[in-house]
Amino acid sequence: MILRPSSSETFRFNPLAGAESFDVAAGWRGNEADALGRLRSRYIGYVLQYGGLLPYLTVRRNIELPRRLLDLPLGTAAEGLARKLGIAQQLDKLPAELSVGQRQRAAIARALAHEPPIVIADEPTAAIDPLNAESIIRLLVQMTEELGVTLILATHAQELVRRAGFTVVAHEIDAADENAMTVSVYHV
Repeated sequence: MILRPSSSETFRFNPLAGAESFDVAAGWRGNEADALGRLRSRYIGYVLQYGGLLPYLTVRRNIELPRRLLDLPLGTAAEGLARKLGIAQQLDKLPAELSVGQRQRAAIARALAHEPPIVIADEPTAAIDPLNAESIIRLLVQMTEELGVTLILATHAQELVRRAGFTVVAHEIDAADENAMTVSVYHV
């Protein structure tokens, strides 16, 4: 919902059962960038390939950021997520002081902090060694199951996501393109 496609007829977004759906295609055609941005910020959490943490904020502040932007109460969300993801001791550190695996765990916590119904993870294990990659995927699956979140995962690591129980849906623009991405969806 960030970039307008070259063409679209229908794209309805209904992140919550019983809620009214939003016509994203009409939003693109009507240049409703603000409305689309509000939908993304409230209903979608993102885990970027390299974490995407803001380097000048502590881990705690990075995790709290989505809640702050949405004017949601902070409560103990950061502490609870950090504890479950094994980074509670890192909350007052800056991202540069963390290992790559710890940064990815903090990014997962940030993606889940505002309790979105959908989490999109873009290559969340690309920069991590295989052993930690397996651990990160297990934690991501565990956390999304606990919170009842739909997880959409884009990755080249097809075998890793198959072992984690994902349903793999391949989308290739060009079958000869070795960089074609696999989109994996985990069904609870």
